Amino acid sequence: MIKKHSFLIAMVLTLLACLYAYFQFLSPLDVFLWDESHHGLYGMQIYNDLRTSDWGMFWEHTNNQALWMPIHSWLDGIFLCLFGFSYASARASSLLLFFLSSILVFFIGRKLSKEKGWLIGLIGLSLFLSSPILLHLATVNMQEMLGIFILLLLAYFMIKFILIETAWKYLCLGALLSIAYWAKSNFALQLIFGVGLFQLSLLWGINQKPSEIEPVKQNKYVKKQPKVAIKNNLLSLVFSNDNKLIAWIVNNILIIAGFLPLFILWWAMPPFERKYGLGVLFRTQSLSDPSFSPIAGFIKAMIFYTQSLITSYTFSLWIGLGLLFSLFVSFWFFKDKKIRLISLLFWTNLLFISYISSNNIQERYLSTASPLVFLLLAYFVVLFFDYVKSLKFTSNYALVFILLLVLVASDSLSLTRYTKEVANRSIMFVIYKESLNKFSPPFLFGLAKRPAFTYPMEQGAIYSDFKTTPKSSFQDVLTFFSSNIEKNKSISTMISFAELSPYVIYWHFQGQGWLAPVFSINDLPLVKNNFWQSDYFLDIEVDSQSPYARAGDWLERRWLEIGPAMLKGKYIKLAAAKEFPDLGLTAKIYKREKF
Repeated sequence: MIKKHSFLIAMVLTLLACLYAYFQFLSPLDVFLWDESHHGLYGMQIYNDLRTSDWGMFWEHTNNQALWMPIHSWLDGIFLCLFGFSYASARASSLLLFFLSSILVFFIGRKLSKEKGWLIGLIGLSLFLSSPILLHLATVNMQEMLGIFILLLLAYFMIKFILIETAWKYLCLGALLSIAYWAKSNFALQLIFGVGLFQLSLLWGINQKPSEIEPVKQNKYVKKQPKVAIKNNLLSLVFSNDNKLIAWIVNNILIIAGFLPLFILWWAMPPFERKYGLGVLFRTQSLSDPSFSPIAGFIKAMIFYTQSLITSYTFSLWIGLGLLFSLFVSFWFFKDKKIRLISLLFWTNLLFISYISSNNIQERYLSTASPLVFLLLAYFVVLFFDYVKSLKFTSNYALVFILLLVLVASDSLSLTRYTKEVANRSIMFVIYKESLNKFSPPFLFGLAKRPAFTYPMEQGAIYSDFKTTPKSSFQDVLTFFSSNIEKNKSISTMISFAELSPYVIYWHFQGQGWLAPVFSINDLPLVKNNFWQSDYFLDIEVDSQSPYARAGDWLERRWLEIGPAMLKGKYIKLAAAKEFPDLGLTAKIYKREKF
């Protein structure tokens, strides 16, 4: 009965999880954080181009996104057109990708076993939907969910057609890799390494005759491997049993051929200098640090991401330990090509991010391949209980299983709070201001603390916790600014903070169709004198007792020097001010009096 309606169950679970994520995590969020605001700005540009049908500017804005690539901004722009211009609309694009990715997790699980694939899919889906950091990433305007979706789509495609040898399969695989590149170059690189390693693994035993190959023990969860299907086409000779090595070479050439058209198109379109500068030079320079030890950094990153897997990617330590166990057990199932593919895609991602982010480790980097380890755990859980059922005495196993279920069920009661804590720590800002800045994962019904080694490595606290949940928000601060300035007046500001970044300033004013220039600190080197000749200047004062007081400078030093001088010389005067005591901030608007 459950097997028959497993897809319906998967859809219901996914819809419930999306509603839960929206109301518990997305709705309470304030303005964009720093990285969110970058993506939001690009999405706003695409939104304006779509709204006005200005395809020339659409193509220009698309190609200017040299650092992060354009697919995410296209999705953002479409959502803003469909659901209105708001923070929630842009963030909802991640929630859609979360929904689609969860369905792909279920479909991949179904492909892992002919008889019990539906159960593997449902378990993997449940782990995915209840992952604290994935629930967080599903509700912010970031690119991680796009990377997860593309990886799962590629994994599903490869597993679904793993027994089919035909040219279009490898051309499509290359095309999927190029789509990953248009999403983010890092996504494509880790997938290319994973697919490349899997393709290399196919050379194992390629020259052996069928009788020389060690037989693989079959179980009821692994579909019996039929003979490879050869399609009738021009490459049928190449794909014959007598030309396996040649076929392998041709397959990989076809993958490259499928990848190159979109890759070449991206680099052939101007501006080449900007794309090369941001996409290559900037990334290379950001990784180079003469004082940094690559080997020590790599080891530290590996330990960090391993800890993250059991502290942020699941709400229960017991599930986390199961994830680690599954990763190592997967090597025993190397002969099963499906399990091999999933395992290699995860391990190459882990090694890649441990190397490339060794001097800038962040938990979210592991998210792209995290659903794969959920599937591994689901597969081995089902396989294990199939083994237990075959034993004569199962009472001891049953007791252990019941105890684990009770422990996991108890931990799940803390999912909402735990997810917000993980979000605050992983993003390094208190975005959920409900006194949740202390990491307190559930363990043993709350009767004991977790062992110290299961706590995550600290990423650094940016500011202290809020004593009480503030009623004001940064959206209120921005509303105060815009409601006290005429739309046809120019604005300058040096405010530059994670939750009130220059890009959030652009989003707020330009999104409302401001009729005059809005300059931030980013524009000062470009506009120079025009920056100081604006009609209004925005300022923020931070109270010494505010949690934000420890967050670093809100304003550029130049404003701290030039602003008071302009006020003393009567070039500007205070036009309006409003205190936000629960945030510990005072917003000020200065109006120009003379030039």
